[in-house]
Amino acid sequence: MRTLARIVLVPVLLMQLIGKPLPATAMDLNDYSNYSDRTLTDRQIKREIRRAIWHDRSTVVYWSKVKVITKKGHVTLQGDVQSEDAKDNIGEKAADVAGEENVRNDLTVGALNNEQS
Repeated sequence: MRTLARIVLVPVLLMQLIGKPLPATAMDLNDYSNYSDRTLTDRQIKREIRRAIWHDRSTVVYWSKVKVITKKGHVTLQGDVQSEDAKDNIGEKAADVAGEENVRNDLTVGALNNEQS
């Protein structure tokens, strides 16, 4: 148990001492506000955006309908959602992770309603 505590706590304490941010995986899953200050890989950005969509009850219904494309830190959202609110909410989640200037929201509104009719 002591060895495990050293393995986990020592790197965290050292990073805090030298003032560097913790890796994204060490952060609280519900706090996406500080992601734009970090350098994340495209894979990490995509994973954290998908995770943010999944953890929000208002957007989880679109989780499988939204395609998150990342390239060199820039994010494009594609897919179908039911309302402008859902489109904006998902766009905000992506902006919290990648930064507002790096997100292009190409989600289409109303396509789900047309398919169900």
